[in-house]
Amino acid sequence: MSDNSIIIGFANLDTNNLFAVELQESLQRVVDNHPDVELIVRDNAMDSVRAKTNIDEFLSIPVDVAVIFHIDQRLNAQLIFPFRLKKIPTLALHIPIAGSYYYGIDEVATGTLAGKALVDWVGEYWHSQINKLICFTDRGFVDTSNMRIDSTIQVLRDNGLINDIEPFYINNGSSTEVSRLNFLSFLDNWQGNQGAVICVNDDTALGVIRALQETGRTDDFAIASFDGTQVAYDAFRNPEIHFVASPYVDQRDSGEPIIELCLQLAGGGSIPRQTYVQSKSLTYIDFIG
Repeated sequence: MSDNSIIIGFANLDTNNLFAVELQESLQRVVDNHPDVELIVRDNAMDSVRAKTNIDEFLSIPVDVAVIFHIDQRLNAQLIFPFRLKKIPTLALHIPIAGSYYYGIDEVATGTLAGKALVDWVGEYWHSQINKLICFTDRGFVDTSNMRIDSTIQVLRDNGLINDIEPFYINNGSSTEVSRLNFLSFLDNWQGNQGAVICVNDDTALGVIRALQETGRTDDFAIASFDGTQVAYDAFRNPEIHFVASPYVDQRDSGEPIIELCLQLAGGGSIPRQTYVQSKSLTYIDFIG
C-alpha cells in the first residue's frame, strides 16, 4: 500500500460500451467521496495488447489493487499473472479470471429471467410456437456468455418451446457492426418467421435490430438481451420491434460494493472468492401501455 493513499487501478472493458461506461462512472462517484483513495482508469478497448499495456502501467506504479474488466477470457489469466508474482490482489469484474477474486453477475439466474420473459411473450403473441432459435455469443468471454445463454435456452426447453429445434449460434464479433453484418448474412439464408434471438448483450442486440430494420423483417423475430442499457429502453418503446427482455445489474449501485472489496484487499483483509450480483428483471411488460 502506498504511504499517502490507496491506489486502485481499473482497466475497463471499453469506453464505447454503455454497461462499462456506467460501471466506471459509478466507481468514480464513490472514489470522489474517499479522499484517501485514488482511482486510475485505463481503457482496454476490448484489445488484449492494450490491456497488457494498461496492466504493465499498473505494475510500474504500483497500484495496491487491480480491478480488471476484460473480454478475452482465454488470455486473462496470463495477463494478470505478474500481479500474483508481486502479491498485488486482483478483482475481476463480470468476466472471471483464474487467480483473481470475482465480482459479477449471477449468469444462470440472469439467463433464467430472460428465458421466462421469452416464454411469456411467445405464449401471448405466437401461441407458444417459434420456428428458429438464434444465439449470438461472444467468443472472447466463453464461460459467462455460455452460462447466460444456456440458462435461457434451458427455460425454453423446459417449457416446450424448442423441443425439435437446435439453436443456431452466431459470433457477435464483440461489436454492434459485426453483429449486424453477421445477422444480415443469416437473414439472406432464412426467410422464415417467428424466430427468437438471444443476444449476449445489448450492443449485440442493437446490431440485430439494425439488420431487421434494414431488411424490413422486424415482425419476424423476438429478441431477448442483457444489460438493460439505453439500447434496451429505446427498443422497448419502439412498437415495430419485438424486444422482450434485458435483465440487468444497475451499475449505479455497483461502485460502493466494488470499492469496499478493494479497500478490504488493500488492507490485507479477506473477501469471498466470488461475489455474485443478482440481476433485475426488465421486460416488455414494464413498457406495455
